[in-house]
Amino acid sequence: MYPTRSRTHDEEDESKSLFNVQRPRTWKVHDPEWDYGWDMSVIIPHERPDEVGRELRVQLKASEAEPYVKARAFITRPMKVTTIHWLLEMQTVPVLVAVADLTRADRPIFWGWLHELVAGFGKGWEGKKKITVRVPTDRVLKTSAQRIERETNEWHAERDAKRELGTIAIDALPDLLPDGPNRMGQLEAAPARFREVLRASAIADTDPSSPSGLRPVGPADREARAELERIKHLLDALDAREARRLLDRIGLSRCNNRTRAIYENRLGALLMQEADPLRAVARFRTATRLAPKETAFACNVLVAEAYLDACGRVPLPADWFGRLEALLRDHSDFLPAIAVKARVLARTDPEAAEAVVRESPLWERRRSEALLLLAEIYSCADRVKARALFAGVPEADVRDDHVALGLRGFICLGLSVGSTAGEAVDVHFPGPSNIDLHLLSESVTAYR
Repeated sequence: MYPTRSRTHDEEDESKSLFNVQRPRTWKVHDPEWDYGWDMSVIIPHERPDEVGRELRVQLKASEAEPYVKARAFITRPMKVTTIHWLLEMQTVPVLVAVADLTRADRPIFWGWLHELVAGFGKGWEGKKKITVRVPTDRVLKTSAQRIERETNEWHAERDAKRELGTIAIDALPDLLPDGPNRMGQLEAAPARFREVLRASAIADTDPSSPSGLRPVGPADREARAELERIKHLLDALDAREARRLLDRIGLSRCNNRTRAIYENRLGALLMQEADPLRAVARFRTATRLAPKETAFACNVLVAEAYLDACGRVPLPADWFGRLEALLRDHSDFLPAIAVKARVLARTDPEAAEAVVRESPLWERRRSEALLLLAEIYSCADRVKARALFAGVPEADVRDDHVALGLRGFICLGLSVGSTAGEAVDVHFPGPSNIDLHLLSESVTAYR
């Protein structure tokens, strides 16, 4: 029997063809080389002809059903919540959701901006797996392309203005507070949230030497950090090959030390996935030297050193526990630090490792993560206990977590063949066996 192409793929191809036919010829369309969550990148003309065009990204959907609601005021299509989160987190360009109705002879394409559509989702949508997106039917690509151009230009102009405003505010911040004996105290307290917003938006970095406590981030740094954020998502998805390709092409010649530190940290994480922990440690140490106050970078050094010790390649440095305790004194609820301490202790004393987790702030504030960490600790020493700990985690907290599901698969696979601890497992076929088929099935489901 010959393989067949799914109708979903045919719909996707047809919707792309329709978009290219119905769009203005002045739009330059590029298909992404890899699946980043959007189907095409579009460069539209700038409002000033002598300027470079503005970018928007398009998430294309198609339907052969009757997907209208509210007296045909909206057309609906499902979207993965993880995709929506990813597209919104990018925040570098606006995202257009376009839905082609393949049931009509004129094949209209309706559209809406993702950041506006999200407002109609209602409470609690972030925790769902999929959500139905409602795109207004009064916006048709053929008749409103100029509106898309205008609103894309407005989106970029507003973002640029906010960045400029942030830079101006950074320079003006010391002058915004009145003179007086408590002026420095006001300076420390009043703009704390403002500083955090600017830092999270890559508009400014913290800088204790500056009167405002901030330092503007230049265009080269913003561009590099957007790419480094994309690489982080690839590493989280264990896509080391594409992460390596993007990392190798980033230019840092005009970037500041913090951007270089983020680069070194990402490279260290990539090297860990490429099974090269010795070089990873060197990169993590460079990141820590460039940004000594970054807790995550310092913790990554400790994690890589612990991994080398566990592999029997390089023993833990004499000051390892001292550095770890110093980090935990300042950040007692930092999960990676708690986790690496528990994992190192678990090699010789799982109960001591369990006590570290249960006595940490993590136990009260982030119970699911604490239980998963304990299940991992006992996954070799006591798989029955590990499974019981895993059972305490709500299903919604692990449904989309590939690492947690892999842990469940490992635990159930061991138990299915009668291995309750870390001893070697030897299974012979064919012939009768004592395999627990229910546990084996649960393991297969988790791995899938």
